Amino acid sequence: MIQRKQSIFLLISALLIISTLFIPFLQISDNTGSVCINAFEIANYESDILEESVSIKTIGITIIAIAIGIIVSIFLFSKRLLQIKIIRYAMILKCTILAILAYYTYILSTTNATFSITPKTGTLFIGITLVLDWLAIRGIKKDDELVKSINRIR
Repeated sequence: MIQRKQSIFLLISALLIISTLFIPFLQISDNTGSVCINAFEIANYESDILEESVSIKTIGITIIAIAIGIIVSIFLFSKRLLQIKIIRYAMILKCTILAILAYYTYILSTTNATFSITPKTGTLFIGITLVLDWLAIRGIKKDDELVKSINRIR
């Protein structure tokens, strides 16, 4: 149901996670150029850090799976426990994306000693969606407690 505030949190979370497919996560710069980590590739912009752009699929596929899971969970409002499980799995996958980004940053950092890492909007969006998912779980738990208290009265 869309009038529940946790459904709004989940909808905003889904929109933000889908938007990360089109924006960069990290920019790693050195004195010659920069490398951007996107959802489907590590793009090389005239940098010595990486010889050429590299296609990666792990982050993009994980983002698509998260988006599908969150959108499905919006419509599972009558099955609150299943809804919470799906959101928790999405949160675990989001933390996995952050771990993958840290891994790629580590791999790229071993190639050159002088570089700077700049988090971009994609990384910020993942953090925001984690908070929104946590707020949605809190709201779902409150709904579940309300339903249980009403059932006790009957």
